[in-house]
This record gives sequence, C-alpha cells and structure tokens, in this order.
Amino acid sequence: LFVLRLCRPYVQSLTRPHLVPETFLRVLAKAKDHGIRCVSLARRDYRGSTPFSETELDQLRGSHDAVHRTFLRERGLEIARLLIVMIDTLSLPPLDEERRGGLSLMAWSFGNITMFAFAHFFPTYPQDIQDRLKKYLKALVVYGARISFLVCRS
Repeated sequence: LFVLRLCRPYVQSLTRPHLVPETFLRVLAKAKDHGIRCVSLARRDYRGSTPFSETELDQLRGSHDAVHRTFLRERGLEIARLLIVMIDTLSLPPLDEERRGGLSLMAWSFGNITMFAFAHFFPTYPQDIQDRLKKYLKALVVYGARISFLVCRS
C-alpha cells in the first residue's frame, strides 16, 4: 500500500507507509479492505512541508485579529485548492445519490485548526471552488483536537 503524500502545495511524491505518522497506521491498515484511498497531507510549516514565509510568520506574530483571520482564511483556501488538484490528479469520483465517492477530510491534532479554517471560510472562497468541492465533500473528521480549538472569541 502506498500513500500519496502532498508535502508542498501542488507537488506530489509517492512515499512508503513507514513515513506516515504512526497515528494513522491503523487507519491505513483498514482502508484498503474498505476501498478507501488515504492521502496524508502535511500542514504548512510542518517537518517536510513548505515553510511559512516571513510575511506569513509576521501575520502570526501580530496581535490584530483581522490579520489572524486573513492568515487562517489563506490556509483554508490552500486546502481547498489542493483538494481540487487531488480530485483532478487522482480522478476522484464525485458523490453519487447514495453518498458513495467523494472525499472526507480528516485532521489530526494541531492540523485541525487548518481544517476548521477551511470549513469556516468556505463560503468566502471563489464560487467556482465552492461549486466544485460541494460535489465531492462528504465529511470533515476531527481527530485528536483539544477542546480549546473549538472555543471562539467574538
């Protein structure tokens, strides 16, 4: 079993399962038996992934909520665009009437923040991206998130 690991936006390389975080080994062991294709995505600035630019790091270091929202929106939009590349590259089938096909997005630990940003800002993304992904998105799976990830300030 191979896993497609998309480490840098729009750059693909096949890796062996022993490079996948141990957390997902049980999922991978069951996936093939159930006709599920697993894709391991390393979030930005994680080991082996595209580092944040100085401008992006400055956004994180700042204290303005509007700047933080912009940063998170951009990370979610990266995920949206990457999902479209994956749909095209892997020829994924859209959801059918019986909810077969499509894709589910699962995040683990700190990666949940990026997935939450993707979900929260989804209605603000370009309409073509929204329309395309609505045909494919089946579920968002939250794994290993701290409850503090779910607390929002107003």
